[in-house]
Order: sequence, then C-alpha cells, then structure tokens
Amino acid sequence: MKRGKIGKFILLLFLVFAGYLVIRLYPVWKAAVYLDKHLDVTCCVYELEVALDREALPEGSDKMLGILAELTGVSEEDMYTLTLKGEVWEDVIHVLVYPWKAQNPLIELYLGDDTDVINETMLYNTIRDTLVEKYALLGPLIPRQQETLYITLEQTERLFGLDLRKLRNFRLKGINDHVGAGGYFLLLAFMSREKGGGQEHYSLSLDQVELRFDIPGEGTSPIEVGLQLQNPSELAGKASVITYRMGFPAGDYMTMVKSLAISITQGSEEIVVPGNLVNQNIVELIARIREWVIKLRNGGETELLESL
Repeated sequence: MKRGKIGKFILLLFLVFAGYLVIRLYPVWKAAVYLDKHLDVTCCVYELEVALDREALPEGSDKMLGILAELTGVSEEDMYTLTLKGEVWEDVIHVLVYPWKAQNPLIELYLGDDTDVINETMLYNTIRDTLVEKYALLGPLIPRQQETLYITLEQTERLFGLDLRKLRNFRLKGINDHVGAGGYFLLLAFMSREKGGGQEHYSLSLDQVELRFDIPGEGTSPIEVGLQLQNPSELAGKASVITYRMGFPAGDYMTMVKSLAISITQGSEEIVVPGNLVNQNIVELIARIREWVIKLRNGGETELLESL
C-alpha cells in the first residue's frame, strides 16, 4: 500500500512539473518558431557601433587611417570608433559610416553581389572643404561637386593605395541559417522574459555579452534584436556559443575588435545600387588631391604651394 501511494505521489509530482514546463516553455517555443519564420537579416535596418583595436589591425592600417583622417579633417583617434547605419535588402547592403561623435556620415557605401560602390561626391566634398579651409589657394583648383556620383571600390583601392578585398568580398548570410527554431529555443529558454507594449522582451546578460529580443505579441510591430560584445575574440563558454548561434564571424575579424554593439530591426525597402559613376577627369583630380595630401603629411607644404 505504501509503495503504491509513493508511486502515485511521484507520478503526481512529475505531472505537476511537466505541466509547469509546458506552461513556462510553450510561449518560449512559440516565440522561437516566430523568430525562425520572420527574422531575416537580409531584410532589415541596422545600427552597429564598433571600437577597433589599433594594435591588432593589419600592418599599414594606421597609415591608411591617418591619410584618411588628414584628408577629411577627422581626428585620427576618432577613426578607430565607428558607427555604421543602414539597411539590407536581399544581396544589397547600404552603409553610412560615422566616425566617433560625428553628426554627419563620412562615407556611404553600397555592397552588392555584382557591384560595390562608394559615394564619391560625399567623400570628395569633405576632402575638398578640409583642404580649402587650410589652403585657400586650392579653392579654384578643387571645385565643389553638385551632382551625386559614385566610384567603384576597385577604383578607390587604386586611387588611395588601399586593400579593400575583405570589404569587397563580404557577403551577408541569413541569421536563420545558423540558428533555426531549436537554436532560438535554447537561447530564449535561458533568458529572462517580460511582457509590455504588446511585445515579449527576452534579455540575457553575461560578463562579455548582452543579448535581447523584442518579439511582437500580436505581430503588429517589427522584431528587434540587440547584441553587445566586449573583447569578442576572447569569448568562451556560453558567450561563445551564443555568438556562434547568432552567426557572428570569428577569427581575424574579431581580433581587430575591442567591442561592438548592434541593433537590428526587421523590415526594409528595396535597395538599388546607384549606377551614376564618376568620369575619368574626376578620377584624375582625386589622384592629384591624394598626391598633395601625401606631400603635406611629409612636410612638403612649400613644395606643394610652389607647384600650384
């Protein structure tokens, strides 16, 4: 009799525990399935803040950034902390690059499978205004551009002596390829869950990682994802598993990063890579400007002014 009562008691406890798990975890599974079906970083708006490790950058990067800082009038130190804003539509990525504390973008990029271009007018006018402010004699020689024109990244490499292969070869893979409903479920199950504003809010905070998901309860608002990493190349254990499941790259990319914070909002509009490219006259003018700046950096101000 006693054994029968104990067995029934254990069964009752098991059923209660199982019921608790169903009540607790079913909404989590439902949210995981929703993420798997609707979250797609190939159709989103994003904002990324990244602090670069100067010592870990490839050889020559400091010289490259120094020249770019000199060209644009941005503090060289500010070039190592950047904010990237933009949209993604299928295989096209639109990027606006802001140096630290800058109110206006310094660079605009379009990265696509077929063509990668940079807003030449935006960069040209910034460089032009910086030089003319220092050397008024250059004003008539470097007119401002009114029409918005673009230049390919290959041309940019040749003009400024840069190596942009990693940027040109970058392709965005869907986050869903790495996670799936089961992966999302494992993440969400260990995150705190709150409701508010018609959304479910999931969050997790570890030593080097903070992760959040804002999931619409009624499907009326877009999914939002936030991820912050400190010293991502040193991540281990749970933190490493989380970043892997989120599809973040490892290896050389992460060794160059001190910290990053990214927010993604689901949804975007179609992006078309601009086709109005610069003509050869402007390319030659930019090449001449680059030569002038190199002379200035090498202390050749007198030589430059005599050549005008």
